[in-house]
Amino acid sequence: MSINILCESPTETIRVARFIRPDVRDALDDHDEIAKTTLYKQLHAGAIAGLPQGGAVILNFGLIDLFPSAFYRLLLQTLQDMRALGGRIIVCCLTENAKEGFEMMGGAKLFEVHNTEARAIASVKK
Repeated sequence: MSINILCESPTETIRVARFIRPDVRDALDDHDEIAKTTLYKQLHAGAIAGLPQGGAVILNFGLIDLFPSAFYRLLLQTLQDMRALGGRIIVCCLTENAKEGFEMMGGAKLFEVHNTEARAIASVKK
């Protein structure tokens, strides 16, 4: 199984997940149910599992070039998981192609978005 996400914790309550492949469809299309996909399992294990109540996950899309509808379903599942933890999700570094798909699917209405990872982290630390 190839790794699609790198995660780190700049603070105890913040996790940053960086998608490291421009096209993650293979890791999304391996199951019909989003929670069973390779990409969701990697994201959950690296960014959500063990995050304290009220924590935040920052999703860095800096390398994402394709934004299929399955990717948006992954975001919605992750949002649902974070809300159950009383936490939040911040999206940052959307490439032009990813931004177009993200906005077409209504992402800007549901997610907090920042241009840079540093700004996203700063918004959580406020």
